[in-house]
Amino acid sequence: MISTANSEQQSFIKTQLDTIQKAERLSSSSSIELKALRDDITTLLSNLKIADDEDDSASSDDEAVNRPDDNKEVKGYVFESLETIMSSLNKLENALLTVPKETRVLQSLYFDYMYSREDAIDNPISGTFDWITMPGAKFDSYLSSWESSPNARQEETFEPNSQPKSSGFPKKRRLELNRDYAQRMSESRQAFRDWLTRKNGTFHISGKAGSGKSTLMKSILNSSHTIDCLKQWADSKKLVVASFFFWRSDRQRLQMTLDGLYRSILFEVLRKCPRLIPNLFPDQWKTMSAQRIHEPPDPSLFRPSTVKHAFAALMEYPIQPESFAFCFFIDGLDEYDAHAFEHRALARTESGGMVCKPKRQDLCQLSTGG
Repeated sequence: MISTANSEQQSFIKTQLDTIQKAERLSSSSSIELKALRDDITTLLSNLKIADDEDDSASSDDEAVNRPDDNKEVKGYVFESLETIMSSLNKLENALLTVPKETRVLQSLYFDYMYSREDAIDNPISGTFDWITMPGAKFDSYLSSWESSPNARQEETFEPNSQPKSSGFPKKRRLELNRDYAQRMSESRQAFRDWLTRKNGTFHISGKAGSGKSTLMKSILNSSHTIDCLKQWADSKKLVVASFFFWRSDRQRLQMTLDGLYRSILFEVLRKCPRLIPNLFPDQWKTMSAQRIHEPPDPSLFRPSTVKHAFAALMEYPIQPESFAFCFFIDGLDEYDAHAFEHRALARTESGGMVCKPKRQDLCQLSTGG
């Protein structure tokens, strides 16, 4: 029977599918590609089962001898499907051996609450921060609708001898303030979009405590206009965006340390570009290659000093600059828990060192102004 002849092949296939499924939990780029393969193979296996059942039914049918062409068609489909499956698995044999190692690296970098600060930030009220990433025509339309609001029309009817309103200013004075504010919005928007589309290095935004900087950062990250601008900057390279939100928390120590920053950025970058792992963690990759494929990760392989070194390698040296363009968004530098000299070292790193050297690397950071 066909089912008996193919049982070993199908058992092997299912073992490979289990390997793929484990990697999917961290949603790395490789595992996503393998997931598509798994879905295709699962569909083929399902069709094989149906064809196998039809073959069994035809073999026990007294009229089967009268339908030789049908039997040949069923058997031909079965063997053709098996050949397709085995061909696909052979092509991805190296990937199947690599994905478990990639998964172990990502597991070692990941920590609980990695996204808790970002998730805790409320989404801005619709339209509050949209203006900062708007294209020119859309921004002009936005300003026009704002300036033609009922309040603006009332202000234009100001009488020179009118009394100050509750705000402390006559209506005409408030109109001038609004126009000045609109001008500052326009200049800020243009500067930010210029940086997104054409410039490298660091873009720093500061503001008073409680002014909504973190909400602004989350809005920028979630804006389709941000990605559109960065794609122009990245050109033909693969755009890789990562972020980290510093947060002073007693329960979530890594959220306010550089080790947490390093791990978060590396996790996001390597999840999207797993082929960079051997470049950033060469010794660890070599060690894991000599271990059993399903051996759990060794925590000692990814100590803070090792993670820091990998982050420095990513930032300081352009790894495959022809292939990737990196943009990192960092929020809450004032929440970074460290001694004053460590703050200064981080500032030097960002302004004159690691962040600015590669030609395809950007950093947007927010902090409370002094």
